[in-house]
Amino acid sequence: MAKVIFSFDTEDYINPGVDDFTRRICEVFDAHSLTASFMLVAERARVLVARGRMDVIEALSRHEIGYHSYYHSLHPNVAEYLDEIDDWSQGVAEFLSQEHEGVSLVRQVFGRHRLWAAVPAGYSWAPQMVYGYAVLGIPIQSGSALIPPRNHSYHYLNQLHLDYNLYIDHQLLGEWDAIPAAFDAQLDAGAEYIVTCDHPTILLHS
Repeated sequence: MAKVIFSFDTEDYINPGVDDFTRRICEVFDAHSLTASFMLVAERARVLVARGRMDVIEALSRHEIGYHSYYHSLHPNVAEYLDEIDDWSQGVAEFLSQEHEGVSLVRQVFGRHRLWAAVPAGYSWAPQMVYGYAVLGIPIQSGSALIPPRNHSYHYLNQLHLDYNLYIDHQLLGEWDAIPAAFDAQLDAGAEYIVTCDHPTILLHS
């Protein structure tokens, strides 16, 4: 039987309206006694504190908290600031110098001893990122730059790597009847894990 992980890329630190919507998503899972996974951009965590949104922080804290880079798409992003560095060790050091602070910030805001998962910010990635998250003690990467064989997991650098294999933003926006078939297709293909990828800001604004 496949394990299902409902994962939300929680990345929009610009629009305050997404805060209430994120809390509502948490409450839907709470009502069904389910735990979701929220991949937090560090700047989003900082902004929640700055806005005084302890209600949102408390709602998110009832669920799994992961990491989704410090600033996501703000330039220079991970791929851009590492593209200028040819030396492997220097690239790893640069990644750690930028993202260690972000990981620490998310842990502090949500009272976590460790973060269990990390996902890259879209297509912004580099090999040093994969290695760097292992150094930071994050045991799972999903949506990894090193895409696992379809519907299978693998271990690399003492981490579990999972595919984001079910994007359902569009189905949640109105194609509800397609969702059971999408899950069935993953099960028929022998998926070990079904990891959904959803974006609160897309669901709110589309």
